Amino acid sequence: MIQISEAEWQVMEVLWEHPGRNGREVAIALKGTGWTEATVKTLLNRLLKKKALRHEQTERHYTYFPAVQRTECQQREAVNFLRRVFGGSSPVPLVAHFLENQKLTEAELAELRRLLDRHDDAH
Repeated sequence: MIQISEAEWQVMEVLWEHPGRNGREVAIALKGTGWTEATVKTLLNRLLKKKALRHEQTERHYTYFPAVQRTECQQREAVNFLRRVFGGSSPVPLVAHFLENQKLTEAELAELRRLLDRHDDAH
């Protein structure tokens, strides 16, 4: 199971959105972080070692591609979050927390109802 840090996640987001970028292009996409190109290349190398990325070498540089899908990583991170923060893998405590502690709009509540109805129909 691949563990991706917050910083590595930001790099992955760039490549999930735009696969096939080189290190400089990824660094430019992440300029708002304040990271140097060297920092981004370090993160790219970590992700390569973790097998979260793959690369192709061209004449002048490496081009990077995700080796794992965003949905796969999201699922794993969601389960880890639920275990760490809510003590289990059920999403019920998380949803209950938001319903009790956040002001949801009517549109958000309608979306939750729609998702629950769709889930019921599938089972």
